[in-house]
Amino acid sequence: MLALVTRRAQQPEADPAVLAALSSAVDGRYPHDWSEAQRGRAVARDVLEPLSLLLLTSAGSLEAGNANGGAPAGSEMVLGVGETPSSGHLME
Repeated sequence: MLALVTRRAQQPEADPAVLAALSSAVDGRYPHDWSEAQRGRAVARDVLEPLSLLLLTSAGSLEAGNANGGAPAGSEMVLGVGETPSSGHLME
């Protein structure tokens, strides 16, 4: 679902309400002279897309571990609020 929202938000004909919601989620992170559509697409690209990939990867590794009779690895990283998988911190 998250990947679908990301894909749709990045399309030229994206729903303005979705872009506005994404844009307002990160007020101050992107230039104020950008339109809501530009900020919304940036959020989809910079936040939602990496998050959806992380979730898919995590789900795949959990399934593989469970298929082998194992439990999820204790060393799996759980991101905190405002963190991304690539940078470690979203809001710096």
